[in-house]
Amino acid sequence: MKLLLVFLFSSSVYALPTYLNEKDEKIFCEKVKADPEVNLIYRAKDNLPDPQADRALWWTFKRKVSDKIPVAFGDRKKMKEGQSWRYIQTSDKERMMKCFHGPSYVYPVNPRNTIGTGHPLLSPDDPEKILELFKSVADQEKIKIEGVVYDVSKVLKNLEAYNNKKTDDLSHCQDELVGIASKKNPIKRPEFLKMFKDVICKNGTMPSVVKSDKWHKDFHKGIAPPFSKLLVALSNGDSSRVLPTMKERELQNWILDQKNRSVTIHEVFSKAYELNGGDVFKSLLTIENVLSEDFYNPRRQNLALSTRMSKIINHKGGNFDLYGAWYHLFGMLAYGFDSGSKFKANFIGKVETGTSLVYGTSNEKQENFMIQGGPIGADLRDQLKKIKTKEDFQEYCKGSSEVIKTSDYLNLLD
Repeated sequence: MKLLLVFLFSSSVYALPTYLNEKDEKIFCEKVKADPEVNLIYRAKDNLPDPQADRALWWTFKRKVSDKIPVAFGDRKKMKEGQSWRYIQTSDKERMMKCFHGPSYVYPVNPRNTIGTGHPLLSPDDPEKILELFKSVADQEKIKIEGVVYDVSKVLKNLEAYNNKKTDDLSHCQDELVGIASKKNPIKRPEFLKMFKDVICKNGTMPSVVKSDKWHKDFHKGIAPPFSKLLVALSNGDSSRVLPTMKERELQNWILDQKNRSVTIHEVFSKAYELNGGDVFKSLLTIENVLSEDFYNPRRQNLALSTRMSKIINHKGGNFDLYGAWYHLFGMLAYGFDSGSKFKANFIGKVETGTSLVYGTSNEKQENFMIQGGPIGADLRDQLKKIKTKEDFQEYCKGSSEVIKTSDYLNLLD
């Protein structure tokens, strides 16, 4: 039972045994294909129809749902067991995928996206600003900020210790810094929608409006699952492994070429739109896939790619996950655009928020505002589907701006 698990966890490094001949490799692949747990790491080779990817996605979704039920009652053991498969070494994943895709298969990992050593701050001056705030109330024992009560002397001690550190390796200080999240909504919805218009018109390529892949008929052989393939992939954090656009590496390299905290929402969409030749859904999905590639990485906010992303929430200090805000925003944008329904997008956003609260995975750092991406995506689709001719495109672009600034569509505090 679960023969692969014996292999995977027989050593501290989770290394698979090395087979020396074709016969042994064939035996290994037979065991791989017979173990349903492999569905947790199965990847589509490209963007062609792949019924095995659909089977893996649906199996993983059902496994995740069944594993999460005990979590609501405080038991996380089963869920952790399933997620442990996500952390198998890349070389081992590659070997298992060769059983499905052939000996030439190479697992898609960008060697440039390494774990950084710096503290993942939204802004380098955050500690100093927060230190000034707490110094101004140093005569008080406690202070309440945005509904959270802080021990003033303890926070001052931690902040001063942080600011006095001379080393660049501050990753271990993550929990020493107080994080202050505002209740101010960062998203200006009408202006956010206009930002997409400005990017599209500045690019000059007529937008194409298509929908995502459907469940493969050879997968379900009857009644298809009640949820769309995209929705299941997004809820799993698995869009990168089952819905690749094949533009992910190019976008990822472009992001990694940028300076820290410099990549804006409009710039990354502009690049994705260019790479996908005006296909708006694939543009949103490409961004989502680049982000979801590291969905299960416990240090995802420290990855080089995450450090390039700019501030999109009203939050200062440490102990936060900027990655989560970006991921949720583009996930909801992609779903809203694909569904074309503000009602569906709003409903799914509320379900996401509700389940996060039940399972204790909610993030207080303004991620709840990112569900607004759903109805924005639906509105964007509604606007673009009216463009049939060059004349329609010219009419759509009337009033668009050549210069786009983050402040045009995000209401961020200094």
